[in-house]
Amino acid sequence: MRLIKEMGLDAVFFARNDIRDFQWRKLNKQMELRWKLNAEESIFTHILFNHYEPPQFLAFNDNTGKRATPVIIDKDSDVYTGT
Repeated sequence: MRLIKEMGLDAVFFARNDIRDFQWRKLNKQMELRWKLNAEESIFTHILFNHYEPPQFLAFNDNTGKRATPVIIDKDSDVYTGT
């Protein structure tokens, strides 16, 4: 962690941690924390809710056999789906 702080990063995001810790943090709304490096320094830390998965509205392949609508950001396209 010290190396991350020395590199100038302000935060760390985790996707993997102990399942019991994850369940407790999710239940108690403690997914974000300040990881203390020493008495004076800490770094903001967040544990991701969905691991590496995209948000539900961008479910590129949800393993159900259904295909999600692709996101098309070309405004000149006939099938533009961006905002």
